[in-house]
Amino acid sequence: MRTVIELLGEPKGKGRHKSRMFRPKDGRHPFIGQYPDPKTKHYETLLRDQAAEVWGDRPLLDEPLLVRITAQHSIPRSWSLKKQAQALAGIVKPTGKPDCDNLAKVKDALKGVVWRDDALVVGLLVWKVYSERPLLRIEIEPFARTVSQAAQHSDPSTLPLFAEILQGAPA
Repeated sequence: MRTVIELLGEPKGKGRHKSRMFRPKDGRHPFIGQYPDPKTKHYETLLRDQAAEVWGDRPLLDEPLLVRITAQHSIPRSWSLKKQAQALAGIVKPTGKPDCDNLAKVKDALKGVVWRDDALVVGLLVWKVYSERPLLRIEIEPFARTVSQAAQHSDPSTLPLFAEILQGAPA
């Protein structure tokens, strides 16, 4: 069974941890402490809440998984109509921030909500596209089910959702 989680709004990647100097008032030596980026923490909370709503009270997934993350970015209004049309057609791609690896890291928010651990993700595909409706879309499917479906298809164009991963998956 494929699960789809969508979080409306401009997609955000995982930000870097922040650091600051702490100067204890009790006379101990100052030290540098780290804390999560507040914007990332807020975004992951929104994603976790949305995932909990979609997932409901089903048990956590505990099997190999394939995940596809699609970041649908808004098209800059300052662009010409021609360039906006090219963006919608997929000719112009979003090459700015956030980058794909930071978008992939937001899957950490689903630990304990949808799956037991993100180490269960054995295949991951991240896409950045332009759209009139900005959102982050995460699709999750058990690996075994997808492989068995793929084996039933002789025409590659009819392969399941994660065909891009399966075609490059090691045997």
